[in-house]
Amino acid sequence: MTVFAAGSLRRAFSRMADAYQSVYGQSIDFVFGPAGLLREAIERGQKPDLFASANTAHPEKLLDSGWAYRTFPFARNALGLTVRSSALTAGMHWLDVLTNPKLRIGISTPRSQRRLCSGAFQQYRKDSSWSWELA
Repeated sequence: MTVFAAGSLRRAFSRMADAYQSVYGQSIDFVFGPAGLLREAIERGQKPDLFASANTAHPEKLLDSGWAYRTFPFARNALGLTVRSSALTAGMHWLDVLTNPKLRIGISTPRSQRRLCSGAFQQYRKDSSWSWELA
């Protein structure tokens, strides 16, 4: 069995794979990476048995274009924000931290999301509205 999965699922899926193999005797080959890039690989013809993505837009796009026959939620999570305590961040609202040009932001897949994040934060600063959703 081949599974394409978002990199954030590596630890949990690796543990589940060990349990699965001990029960069913079948190994699982994983390809971990940014979900958008994995979706694009499927659209180019790669055929995993399972595709796991936290961003539901990716499997829905595969379903709509005929690359998948079914989608369903398998887990839920919440966005977490961690800020280093410093004089620069003391007492700041989380949105002010994210939009402060003096601070550096680290995200899980920087190459694929950097442009999106930068554009969203610049848009916020220009018109003081927040219309971008974290997916």
